[in-house]
Amino acid sequence: MTVRIINSDRNLKSRIITLLRNENNKGLKRSEIHDHLDNKRSSTVFDMVGSMELHGDLEKIGKLYYLKGTIKKHREKRINSLRQQITDFLETADEEGYTPNEVTEYLSDKYTPSSTRSALGHMKSLGQVDQDKGKYFLVKY
Repeated sequence: MTVRIINSDRNLKSRIITLLRNENNKGLKRSEIHDHLDNKRSSTVFDMVGSMELHGDLEKIGKLYYLKGTIKKHREKRINSLRQQITDFLETADEEGYTPNEVTEYLSDKYTPSSTRSALGHMKSLGQVDQDKGKYFLVKY
């Protein structure tokens, strides 16, 4: 199946790209994209979103669509934020440090336990934290 793109489709495609950029690349549902482009038929918008995803212009996580390349940036920001919060929390520890459960519990309102444990493991492999008797602490140089 081939998809023909005519001038009105190019205009719609550029409007969708502009819309996602203006939304600070936070991601939008297909129906939200249609709501912003209220003068277009929903089937036209849905077809274009599907076509853009198929051609690699958009990426999808769950029901949200993002411009290509922005998902990786969001993940990197979130991972860096998590590592910084772990560092800040471990700085408050005494010499014994904190158990992984204490760290995950402290960050449970923002991050899942698996992502926190994964970040701890990665920080350990980088030499930023160390573990002794089951407790994590910052490596101070």
